Amino acid sequence: MIHYVVTAGHEGTITRFLREWAPRLAPRVRILYYESLPGLRHATPGTYIFSDLERLNPPQLRLAAEFHRRLAAAGPAFRLLNDPTQTLTRYHLLHLLHGRGLNPFRCYRHTDPIDDCRFPVFVRHEHNHNGSLTDLIHTRGELDEKLRTLPRTLSRRRRRDLLIVEFCDTSDGGLFRKYSAMRIGDRLIPRHVFFSRNWVNKEPDLVDALAGEEERRFVDHFPQRDAVWEIFRSAQIDFGRMDFGVLDGRVVVWEINTNPQFLVAQEDLHPLRAETQQRSGNALIDAMQSLDADAPNGAAVPVFTTGDLPLTLRARLSTRLLWSRKIEKVQA
Repeated sequence: MIHYVVTAGHEGTITRFLREWAPRLAPRVRILYYESLPGLRHATPGTYIFSDLERLNPPQLRLAAEFHRRLAAAGPAFRLLNDPTQTLTRYHLLHLLHGRGLNPFRCYRHTDPIDDCRFPVFVRHEHNHNGSLTDLIHTRGELDEKLRTLPRTLSRRRRRDLLIVEFCDTSDGGLFRKYSAMRIGDRLIPRHVFFSRNWVNKEPDLVDALAGEEERRFVDHFPQRDAVWEIFRSAQIDFGRMDFGVLDGRVVVWEINTNPQFLVAQEDLHPLRAETQQRSGNALIDAMQSLDADAPNGAAVPVFTTGDLPLTLRARLSTRLLWSRKIEKVQA
């Protein structure tokens, strides 16, 4: 059994993959919400994927870490992907990669000193995957004004989560390429290349015969494999999708998402991309199936008991716990 641990309301990534691409795998995948962990009395053996770590608030992260620790102590019947205490999320990953000379750009929390910041920059959230909140910002005065006006539309927590990121131009003749690769345990699968004239590149805006052939070569040969493997290892991420560019032949990492979209619906694939994406999709299915097949047998183990968690933690999770239980009833 594969246990996919995710925040309530963000399970669509795995459910769409199972529904559209891997229906035979669906009975072997159980969705488990972080918000429901306080009520979990026993855990059954299998592979546990700790996804969505970048979305967890501090109490949830502490709870996830304790859950991981208890499963790890239960023995080899529990295979665990992504340790909440070790996995690097966006801010820390980008700092690590810049410090090692791999990424040429820096990121800052909006409360950090930015006197030596290199413009242009953009502003985004640290803990979600919606992309930039701004266009490119070219001066300190423009940035200060944007930071003053943005919080009017943001919650207090989201204001704290603002990041300032230096823009890194990896375009070639005005054409931007966004590469993606996904790690699933000991498998590394090249996913896609998106082509766009826009520096914010979340969809394959440009699809033609040349783009389709370039994506095919990427998926078939994956020339960045060694570099991508090393970055996943450095980030201590066992499960997730890396989005990256290539600058002067070197990998430049934008982020690693631990709850990524696996694939779009097959009917939504452009005909020039369909065959390549089908092969990449088959590799994803094989990798997920291997997680289930490789899991050793064992008995269920006790996890949390009544009164085991601090009351303050239970109180902060209670509202979303009720929400997640409603979701579980719908999916049952």
